[in-house]
Amino acid sequence: MIALIRGRISWAQLIITMTGSLCAMAPRVQGQKEQVPNIDSVTSEQFRAYLRRLHFVTDTEAGDRQALLVGHYPDSAQFGPVATILPEARANLISGTLLARGRVIARITHETADSYPRLGLMPHAVTYWWVEYNRRTDTGRSVFIAVDADTNIVGRTPRGLQVTREHREYRGSEPTARFVWTESGELGWGNCGWGCCRSLPLP
Repeated sequence: MIALIRGRISWAQLIITMTGSLCAMAPRVQGQKEQVPNIDSVTSEQFRAYLRRLHFVTDTEAGDRQALLVGHYPDSAQFGPVATILPEARANLISGTLLARGRVIARITHETADSYPRLGLMPHAVTYWWVEYNRRTDTGRSVFIAVDADTNIVGRTPRGLQVTREHREYRGSEPTARFVWTESGELGWGNCGWGCCRSLPLP
């Protein structure tokens, strides 16, 4: 088991290196106008209406699928639920204004009835990763919103957010989302406009 987990570290390091390069490729797009809900008070009906305006990439190469780490490496590490994260199709085109107002950038599904609090995963639920960006600090917040089979909200899990900005102009890249390995479990990573968003555990 430990040998398998150690093997994942090298893959995780490779993914982090690759996602850093992808961050530099994200385009800067301005002028997007879109009504977004207040994620703290949005009702299930309002959230369903919002989700109908979104489209999620189905190409698995744009996302990530793996068994999430439970426990702490190396003393108590074991494999947890198998989960898949896929980016929203326009996540790499979000304007800074829209990102500051908040936006879903990825969807997470998992194949077991296990919970995974680090990413807000709940049994038999689909989880959407909402991010809000604070321009002054290059931080913000993540909210992982879990919904049941009828898209009723069954959980909202607040977490931190780190945004890496890229100031140079690049030709457009594809939307991308990944799980990022840490010694205490996976975090979320994804394109968010001209930068890269990474979820953080609360202090």
